[in-house]
Amino acid sequence: MKIGIDIDNVISDTYPLFIHKFNATFGKNFRYEEITDFYYLEKQSDVVGVDKVTIARFIDEMLFDASFQMQIPPLPAAQKVIAKWSQKGHAIHYITARPQGMGDHTIKWLKKYHFIVKGASLDLFPQSTHHLDNRQQSILYKKEIVGKKKIDLFIEDSKEIAQSLDIPVLLIDRPWNRGELPKNIRRVKDWNEIDGLINNYQRS
Repeated sequence: MKIGIDIDNVISDTYPLFIHKFNATFGKNFRYEEITDFYYLEKQSDVVGVDKVTIARFIDEMLFDASFQMQIPPLPAAQKVIAKWSQKGHAIHYITARPQGMGDHTIKWLKKYHFIVKGASLDLFPQSTHHLDNRQQSILYKKEIVGKKKIDLFIEDSKEIAQSLDIPVLLIDRPWNRGELPKNIRRVKDWNEIDGLINNYQRS
């Protein structure tokens, strides 16, 4: 199969570290469990007491801070499962809404945690920065790449992106993607569960 895999909050445990840094910077106490929208932090200008531009600048600084990015841990079992899939002949395609300006340290992170398996490819969002205004464009971008590469199964954390696809999607359970799902999307708790389901999606 051709398997598409998102990066942030799918193979990397990104959001907890972002929340920690955001709270430390702005003197707040946001909790992971209350992040009911992936862009939640970018919408907190009234609560934080600073303008949206300042928050957007903070988000971009964290995205492009290689030292910060390299601190993000991988999700348990993700590398082991992906390596096994690759050895079995599945093609791995990392498809992320990270902007192209994050390319260098994204590749370094993938190499650090041994996610660059044989034949793996990486597609990044074709803009140099990442702001709230790019939300719809990132959905369309992923949908386009999934179609061009003829992806058979996609692993994602964004409910909006998952719902835009007409292929099977495994949606890693997150506070921001709760609610009912269409039949092509299945909610999963971790990579061990994902691995146990993979045979259900094998080509006949």
